[in-house]
Amino acid sequence: MKIFYVHCCQTTIWSQLDEDDQKRQPQGVYQYEAKDEDGALDQFHNEIPISCLDDYQIEVRETP
Repeated sequence: MKIFYVHCCQTTIWSQLDEDDQKRQPQGVYQYEAKDEDGALDQFHNEIPISCLDDYQIEVRETP
């Protein structure tokens, strides 16, 4: 297993976000232990609900 960081960056202005995303505020950096990037991304999506994925840029990075 490896350590991955999932970076979730809001790309839409606050007033245009879905109401649920305004309440949850999913932007941030999350750490997951997984076999690969897809596994870390799956964990992120299972844990952090996002109503409109188009409003965020999500990147997965493996620790060096």
